[in-house]
Amino acid sequence: MYLVAIDPLNDFVALVQHSLAVIITDLVLEFVVLNRLLHVECVALQSILGLQTITLFLVFLLVSLRISHHLLYLLLAQTTCKV
Repeated sequence: MYLVAIDPLNDFVALVQHSLAVIITDLVLEFVVLNRLLHVECVALQSILGLQTITLFLVFLLVSLRISHHLLYLLLAQTTCKV
């Protein structure tokens, strides 16, 4: 009589343990795969951006000059008065 009452509890505990093990293993494997994919992208971007360093510097310089020009124009602009 006591074995019948204890067996479902043991089965439930085993189910929870196995489910947690599967979930944790799945999460760890997803993290490893995601980490590897991000590493591959990082290496690819480094090789692409490393080849065009001067061009990227020129683009960033021109963009920063454009932004500073717009800010200067905004600060020094006069309002128009229509009567």
